[in-house]
Amino acid sequence: MNLKFKKQLFQTEAVNAVADCFADQPRSESVSYRIDPGVRTAKATPVPRKLYPGPAADLTQSGFKNRELVLTGQQLLENIHAVSRRYRNRRIGEFLKELELTEGRSTGVPKILKAMAANGSSAPVFETDDDRLAYMIRLPVHPLAESPVSEVTPEVTPEMLRMLEVMRGDMNRVEIMAALGLKDEKHFREHYQQAGIASGVIEMTQPDKPRSSKQRYRLTATGRSYLQVKDKGGRE
Repeated sequence: MNLKFKKQLFQTEAVNAVADCFADQPRSESVSYRIDPGVRTAKATPVPRKLYPGPAADLTQSGFKNRELVLTGQQLLENIHAVSRRYRNRRIGEFLKELELTEGRSTGVPKILKAMAANGSSAPVFETDDDRLAYMIRLPVHPLAESPVSEVTPEVTPEMLRMLEVMRGDMNRVEIMAALGLKDEKHFREHYQQAGIASGVIEMTQPDKPRSSKQRYRLTATGRSYLQVKDKGGRE
């Protein structure tokens, strides 16, 4: 069979892809063809033997048939999978999806990028060989995964949680109270400041000088981890 079209890359790839699905199928060098038996009827019209040689003179329908396929189903499946990796042709992708050999088309990478961004992780790194037959994805470890985190979940009261949510960097007592809208210093010290330090979610910048006028407070690694888990659970 001769295909006549202008030489365009996507057309050539489409033809090669279809042919590659039948890789290892033995080639037939013979110029003869098998006759398709077709449908037999009682009123058969003889078929001229000079056009269709062979014992098929009593057929009402005849035609040419390709050589029997010798490839196994597993071989065909492996060939199709190889084609799906080698060619990035939209029509081929649709064909493979219709055969239920792929779940989607060009959906995996966008999902990875979206999930990594939502998790606050660094962008993944994609590496491929020269022929682009295989690739490897490197997923960077999240910074918090490398930080020591307490194995025991801290006991955080609603007041302490409010404090964690308003704290930004190093803050003194007056700044934290203002952010919380509190005026009672004793109430703040008992239910926010001291409770947070005891639970390990905040810490003093100068623990050896607790009464220093330059004393500041900040979130600990445990406090930051607790906030992240809490925020993620709220979004879900």
